[in-house]
Amino acid sequence: MKQALHIFLKDVRRLWMEIAGVMLAIAYFAVLDILYTVLRPFGTDTLIIEFIVGASVWFLIARAVHEESLTGENEFWPTRPYERGSLLGAKIMMAVLAVAVPLFVADCVILSVQSLPVTENLGGLVLRQLMTATWLILPPFAIASVTRSIAEDVMVWLVALTVAIVAYFPQSHFRAADGKYALAGALALMVIAASRQYWRRGTTLMSRALIAAAVLLQALPLPESTALAIEGSRAPEISNITVTPQAPLIRTLGWNSRRGRCTAVPLSMGRARSNWRLEVRSQNSTFESADGKTWNTGWLPPDQGPTRYGWTDAVIYSCISPDGLSVLGAGTPLTLHVSVALEIFAENAPISVKATLAPFEVPGVGRCQFSTDPRSQNYMLACKAPIWFPPPGTIEISTAQWAYPPISSPRYAWTPMNLLPGLSPVYKWTTISSGLAASIREAIEHGGELGFRTETRIGLIRREVVVK
Repeated sequence: MKQALHIFLKDVRRLWMEIAGVMLAIAYFAVLDILYTVLRPFGTDTLIIEFIVGASVWFLIARAVHEESLTGENEFWPTRPYERGSLLGAKIMMAVLAVAVPLFVADCVILSVQSLPVTENLGGLVLRQLMTATWLILPPFAIASVTRSIAEDVMVWLVALTVAIVAYFPQSHFRAADGKYALAGALALMVIAASRQYWRRGTTLMSRALIAAAVLLQALPLPESTALAIEGSRAPEISNITVTPQAPLIRTLGWNSRRGRCTAVPLSMGRARSNWRLEVRSQNSTFESADGKTWNTGWLPPDQGPTRYGWTDAVIYSCISPDGLSVLGAGTPLTLHVSVALEIFAENAPISVKATLAPFEVPGVGRCQFSTDPRSQNYMLACKAPIWFPPPGTIEISTAQWAYPPISSPRYAWTPMNLLPGLSPVYKWTTISSGLAASIREAIEHGGELGFRTETRIGLIRREVVVK
């Protein structure tokens, strides 16, 4: 411990400018996050400063590791009597005290200034620091352990950034939603590579190969069958659910010159609880003619159709392009085979809150307040939730009919324990469109209520559907 402290203090003296830069960037981000919430509840874009914070942290961690380089022609290990554990402990101390602790303090300040509970969320704040460390500290730490200079680090970072951008625009819906499994694998490879470097006291080809695999892993599509198998194993109580197709509604969608002939197939769910509902997450449609010719669309997210959020039954939308029709034959009877991934949600007990202009708490959702949209001067509902994402669901206004705006959008099902993944500990969103301004005014003036109908995600199932 004494030796680790000695190395840490030496690094602090040599890297004080980098440490100060990280703390200033974190402090500036906290100020912006607070000001955006107070002054601009409808515009909360802090992406640029978040990128600056991330870049400064990555640079600091890389410089700290390179202070006692583990690679190169003049490796540190053969000439200095430092113990492995002491050197590794010193670098971990740098990551914790110079990065994790300032971020934790910033989180507490952001929550306190916005009148959100801190003590009630201490456990979540600690978990957030652990999750943040996996993408903010571990990658630069692992990469720096197999490189000789910052220049080499930057080259690897640019490759990783390019891979991330390519993987961000996936052809398959599963690559966006289930990339969490590839990410977990990449982080595990980084841990192994960094551990080997400190254990072996020298650079090995295997360590560099592990880092290369971790960087490139994000560009590979995760097999849908693997993702569905992992998701399905989490909720065994949904394994017996049956899905029955209803009569297809071809005429409803009609002809689309770009996509071709489209059909809508409503689905009914059996052997499920009364408060459960289905939502199509992704589907793989194959059209088959009587003579055995097929046309496959591949795994795609469901098309946007004339559905209303909150339907009990899901609807599959499948389209065959003009090219597919020419292959199978126009006017020929077709059989539609759909392998569909369905999310199951359970409706929770509704939460009723009196409509008021003062801030109000919604249990399990967050803190909300009606504000005036500066563009339309109509009422909008601005909400914020600390530490965790709010649950999916809808809002009802007692004075309105057929109005079901979502509680929040989008949903991030890939984060562990539904924790916020970014630097801000507060998720801010707006709901209830300006078209409901009259209903909102009437509810506030006459003591109306807002009904928050939240849902809990039960799990994911895969079913095969055949429709002639």
